[in-house]
Order: sequence, then structure tokens, then C-alpha cells
Amino acid sequence: MGNLLLPSSTNEIGLRNDLNFDELVSKYHGEISYKIGSDWIRWGRHLGLSDSDLDNIDSDNIKCYEKADSVLKKWKQINGNLSWDQLKKELIAFKRFDIVVEIESKFGETINSSGMASRFYVKKGKLS
Repeated sequence: MGNLLLPSSTNEIGLRNDLNFDELVSKYHGEISYKIGSDWIRWGRHLGLSDSDLDNIDSDNIKCYEKADSVLKKWKQINGNLSWDQLKKELIAFKRFDIVVEIESKFGETINSSGMASRFYVKKGKLS
């Protein structure tokens, strides 16, 4: 899995293969952003972004795809690393079942094997 640095003061740290995880997140975030498109403001409000965040996203980006992508990035920044299950839950609540079906059909096996559905944890210095 590569070199692991285990801080002695931390009892539990989520681990994953950063390169594969980040590449996969980038790919499916791109798919989601493209599908959300011009509905990016409503999506941002659904995710709990403030009006000032949405105004900044609007002024910093030209295309709807970029704005939707920035909404996802801001949501991730606010909430930390998010799992596919968390994002899926939000998409379902937003009534975008089409996106969930498409992502799971394209990336379903990869999502499960990449550790996005289940993660490894270090507990008291042991990998479990």
C-alpha cells in the first residue's frame, strides 16, 4: 500500500490508495457535474451551500459544467472526504436517479474495489 506514517496521537485513521481514489473521484465528479449542468444553483442549495458561496462560484466560472463541479468541490471542502454512498444519498434526495444509475453502471465495480464503499482503518497502530 506504500509508505504509511501513523501519528501516535491518533487512534483511528481512514486509509485508501490516494492515487486510485482521487482519479476515480475526479472521473465520477466530472460525470455528475456534466449531468447537473444548468441545475447547478439548485444542486448547490440542496447541498447546503450559502448564497455567497454560490455567488462566488457563479462569478469564478463561465460554463455550467464548471459551476456544478465547483459546487461539488466546495461541498467536499466543507464536509471533508465524502464517500460514494454519501454523494449517492444526496443525488437520490435531489431526484437525480439517472445520475446514480449511470455512475454505478460505469464505475460500480471500481467503486467497490477501490475502497470507496469500504475503507481500511488503522486502530491502535494495527491495520484491520
